[in-house]
Amino acid sequence: MKNIFCIWLSLFLSSCSYIKYSLQDVIQIGYKSTVYIDTATGHCTGFAIDYDIVATAGHCITEQTAVFMFYGTNGIIAEVLIDDDTRDIAILRTLDPIPNIVPAMVSEDILQPGEKLIATGYPFYTGKEIIFNVGQFLGYSGPELVATDVCLRGNSGGPVLNEMGQVVGICSKIAPIIDIYDETHHTHKDINMLVPIKYVREMLK
Repeated sequence: MKNIFCIWLSLFLSSCSYIKYSLQDVIQIGYKSTVYIDTATGHCTGFAIDYDIVATAGHCITEQTAVFMFYGTNGIIAEVLIDDDTRDIAILRTLDPIPNIVPAMVSEDILQPGEKLIATGYPFYTGKEIIFNVGQFLGYSGPELVATDVCLRGNSGGPVLNEMGQVVGICSKIAPIIDIYDETHHTHKDINMLVPIKYVREMLK
C-alpha cells in the first residue's frame, strides 16, 4: 500500500497548480479517469487513482470482487482492498491494468461556497454512457462536503472535480429532493453529500 500512496502523492504534488481550465477540458480530464463499475446489485461509478487502483463509494461494494467496464472494454476483474462503510469509501485493485486510463489528479484545498464543481459518471438513465453534470459547492456538514445536484443517481463513487481538473470529493449520498422558492420561480434540487478526497489519501498511507 505504501508504494500506491507514494505514486498517488506524486500525482497530488504535480497537480498543485491553479490554472483554471475550460469546462470542456475539465470534462475530458474527468472522463479519462472515470470507470463504470458493474456489481451484483447494479452499477456505480469509480475513478482511477493509479493504473490498477480504483476508488468508489463503499455502499457500491457488497462482495469481495467487482467487474469494471471502461469505455466499452471487456470486463476487468478487481479485488476489494479497503471497504469502509463509515466513510463510504472502497478501494479496489484490478487484476490487470485498466487500458487507456489516466489516474486522477487530486486537491485538498479548502473549497469556497459557490465554487463550480463538475462530476463525471454513469447515471442510471444513461446505462454505460459516460456523461458530466455541473453543480456548486455549498458548504460542510460535519466531515462531508455538501453540493447542489452535481451527482446524478448512478454516479455514486464517481469523482467530483474543481475547475483545475482536480478531484476534490467522491459522490456519496443524494438527499431527498427539496423545494427551492424565490420570487420568480419554483424548482426542485437534489442535495449531494461528497466524501472529501483527503480520506482516500489517508487510507492509502
